[in-house]
This record gives sequence, C-alpha cells and structure tokens, in this order.
Amino acid sequence: MKQFRAQRNSYLAFFALFLLIVLWRFYLLSKQVIKAEAIGKQASGQGKQIEKFMDAAAKGEKDSKELVNVKK
Repeated sequence: MKQFRAQRNSYLAFFALFLLIVLWRFYLLSKQVIKAEAIGKQASGQGKQIEKFMDAAAKGEKDSKELVNVKK
C-alpha cells in the first residue's frame, strides 16, 4: 500500500510540474502577443502622424510649429 501511495504521489507531483511548465509557457506567449499588439498600435499611430506631416508639407504649410519641431 505504501508503494502505491508513493507512486501516486510521484505521478501527481510530475503532473503538477508539467502543468506549471505549460501555464508558464502560456503566460510568456500571452505576454509576447500583448507586446506585439502594443508595438503594432504604436507603429500605426506613427504612420498616421507621418502622413499628417507629409500632407502639411505638400500644402506648403512650412510655418507650422509641428513641422519646425520635426525638422529639428
């Protein structure tokens, strides 16, 4: 009976360790996805800002404070 309990406990311990590893990996992957989404949003925001500056430059609005700051 003691051997059965010892074997059962070892299986439970290894299964718990396996679940811990799986959950840790899931956490890391979800963290990477969130980071990638944030970088994508930041890049799209910068793209819109650049388009705005390009349109202003094409119209000849050279006195715009934003364009002066960008040139610096």
